[in-house]
Amino acid sequence: GHVTVIDFEDFNLTQMPLYDESTLALSLYNAAPNSVKSHLSHELRACMEGGAGEFPYDVRVVEGLILYHLLTRLGHWSLGIKRRPYRQWLLSILDQFSHNPKMLFPS
Repeated sequence: GHVTVIDFEDFNLTQMPLYDESTLALSLYNAAPNSVKSHLSHELRACMEGGAGEFPYDVRVVEGLILYHLLTRLGHWSLGIKRRPYRQWLLSILDQFSHNPKMLFPS
């Protein structure tokens, strides 16, 4: 009655809370066709609902974790030619987020 995703690509990359949930949300949003694409904030909330119960949920903390996630993904991990389009997309998300931190978790 449920789906479990096991992804070993980032295994032991970081112990930051909600890192895997952020990865899943970004991947789902990026891979969705335009005809069914919602808002990235919707994907983040949906993917984080379970993991957020492990520590006191505070939007400002989660925004910081998302920033950490984006910066980590834009490091060495994304430098290959194969990941260039995804890196550019992440850079655009980071740019939008830096101008409007509330874009991912509007009130």
